[in-house]
Amino acid sequence: MKLINKTNLCIMSMELIFILAFIKSIDIPVYFGSDWEFIGWSNLFLHHPGNFVALLCIMGLIWSQCVSWALRHKLKGSPDTLPIKINNIKNKDTEYMSLLFTILTIVSFDFSNIRDIIVFVVVFCIYCVLLKRTDWYAASPILALKGIHLYAGETNKLPQDTIFLSYGEIPIEEGEIIRPFQKISKTVYWLYPNAQ
Repeated sequence: MKLINKTNLCIMSMELIFILAFIKSIDIPVYFGSDWEFIGWSNLFLHHPGNFVALLCIMGLIWSQCVSWALRHKLKGSPDTLPIKINNIKNKDTEYMSLLFTILTIVSFDFSNIRDIIVFVVVFCIYCVLLKRTDWYAASPILALKGIHLYAGETNKLPQDTIFLSYGEIPIEEGEIIRPFQKISKTVYWLYPNAQ
């Protein structure tokens, strides 16, 4: 399985949702007396349904962090593609903000009852499908926080306004750049940091 693929980048782009939903949903009773005792797993989850969401968020965060670490590690090696020449490249980092309000809307649910949790899960699943089918994940603000930059450009082989993701900034004043690349989808490509 390719490391740089749509599923892994979708999981990375949802990391902010995992963090915010975890903070809102976690509900663990805390008691600091000397006679404390564990309430039991059944009580922890059955009487506090938001903890199911918190557990899923932890799993999503672990997956996201593993992908992020592995991606940086892989990019230290030599790319397995030939360089591509990109013309009229433009920085599109401002597009990251367009998805932020959607993310805040998704995590605005109340996780204190089953009905709201079901609605959250349904909305989250719809969001995941939209991410994967529309390449919306490329504009996730969490990618910007991880140092991934968003560019648009064109080549003689790729469609106009193709989206390029890359660690580190690209000197766009040159008019064109040459970088090894990897295809993620029809309109999204990953640029390796240096031509080999």
